Amino acid sequence: MLRFCAISLGRRARHGLSVCALVTMLLCPAQAQELSSPANEAAKNEAAKNEASAGQTKPTSALKQQAWKRALERGQALAEKGRYVEAESSLVEALKSAERFGLNDPQVAACLNGLAHSYHARGNREAAEPLYLRTIKILESSLGSADIETGNAYLNLAEFYRGADRFSEAEPAYQRWMQSLETSFGANPATLISPINSLALVYYLEGRHEPSIGLLEKSLSIAEETFGPHHTQTADCLNDLGVLYAAAGRPAEAERTLFRALDIREELLDSDDLAVARTLSHLGEVYRSRLHFAEAEQTLVRSLSIGEKHEVSWPTELATLLNNLGETYRVQREFEEAELVFTRSRKIWESVSGPDHPETATAIYNLASLHRDQGRFDEAAELFRRSIDVFEKVLGDGHPKAVTARDAYRRLIGDAGRVREASRLQGKVVRSN
Repeated sequence: MLRFCAISLGRRARHGLSVCALVTMLLCPAQAQELSSPANEAAKNEAAKNEASAGQTKPTSALKQQAWKRALERGQALAEKGRYVEAESSLVEALKSAERFGLNDPQVAACLNGLAHSYHARGNREAAEPLYLRTIKILESSLGSADIETGNAYLNLAEFYRGADRFSEAEPAYQRWMQSLETSFGANPATLISPINSLALVYYLEGRHEPSIGLLEKSLSIAEETFGPHHTQTADCLNDLGVLYAAAGRPAEAERTLFRALDIREELLDSDDLAVARTLSHLGEVYRSRLHFAEAEQTLVRSLSIGEKHEVSWPTELATLLNNLGETYRVQREFEEAELVFTRSRKIWESVSGPDHPETATAIYNLASLHRDQGRFDEAAELFRRSIDVFEKVLGDGHPKAVTARDAYRRLIGDAGRVREASRLQGKVVRSN
């Protein structure tokens, strides 16, 4: 899911930041509340004097402000519904109105930020990036580099870079977001959990597991000190840390950490909450990596029983869970069960992402591997070729997934040829007798 912060202008935001790991944050202008401070009160008094002295210009200025606000809010509402083309039309209209206040007015930044998000969501990265950058430039000059809205703009840019696998550019943008939070919220360490987790994710995606673990351990420490050891926010941090321990090849620590997260979530949340399903899924994968297949199967089936109740809102995670359960069945040679869940996983990926998506190709590859183990060589060969076509088309010939699929296909052809030759020779022996 694309995380996005709307820019709240005109009135300054008072809000507590959610510290859930990698949470979606949305700062809606309609929800922003003005901070009360002597400086703000003085600014309001001065603004009131200026409005009183403006005379006949006040109605015209107010009308412009209302037109800008209506167009912006309409565009934001349409974007929230995924109607991006219509949203862009309203946001362009809002931008034209805002530019009457000056090209470097913060209200211009709010429109640019909304347009960038819409372009980004539609996959038009070339159009989105310069708008994100221009938003930051305007806000830094008008509000200052430490302002929370400037920080939110840096968060949007960081998410943009992370989604494009431009991790070296995402890292400093996340750090600028963190600095704005430290300036705006001072001694409240809980506000730092989300940016710390975001940086940890960047390191994880770069394959830098140990620095990522260090950040998440810091995040967990803050959560425990702020909320206590038995809190949902603490469980969120434990869950993410367990996943990273597993990725770093530290399965014993992963299992212990995920167990603790599961205990908290099962006690504090509903039994069919998706957070419980996620932790069970991660724990099942740890069992599978340790070759504890019976425990892995039991845990993944529990996760699946919860996930199936949320299939509409959880399709890709459910498809991944089905795939992992299928692999667990396959290595235990429970082929019928494996085929059922692999087929379900493939159908979900094809429905959600289309037939030419790498995740769809992965599901096809896994089904091909199953058919190979079953001795169904012709079906396996066809599926291997299909997965290779998608991997090479979307990821490139040299991508590890494409290389792995080609190697599996070559081995299959060799194995199938030897089996057929053995059958032919066996037939000759029978006939000669």
